[in-house]
Amino acid sequence: MNEWVPLKHMEFDMFKKALDSSSFESKIGYIQFCGEYGDPCMHPKIQEFVEYALTYARIVHINTNGGLRQPVWYEHMAKTYGEKIYIKWGIDGTDHDTNWLYREGVDWKRAMDNMRAWFNNGGDGAW
Repeated sequence: MNEWVPLKHMEFDMFKKALDSSSFESKIGYIQFCGEYGDPCMHPKIQEFVEYALTYARIVHINTNGGLRQPVWYEHMAKTYGEKIYIKWGIDGTDHDTNWLYREGVDWKRAMDNMRAWFNNGGDGAW
């Protein structure tokens, strides 16, 4: 990463301003949250981003490695938003050791527990 690119969360007001200044004539297909230098689920206001994005898009896609937050959060999101959120789970392999090769630092058990909580509560997505 370059020093001239600060590593920080996008401000919610900046996101709102970007959407509000757009010229969408109707709801767009989807808005995708995908972190280049991090995971969207690490943003402290990810739920506010999702909720606001849904005023402009029919569906929100979230790319995550699954290792952040707790199962109760994914359960809540699945029950609250249903099929309006589609999570793309970037969990590599079928065990901790394989996942660690590609997702160093991600707690395999937590990622799997989070993914199960999502799908077991009606969440839509793909692994």
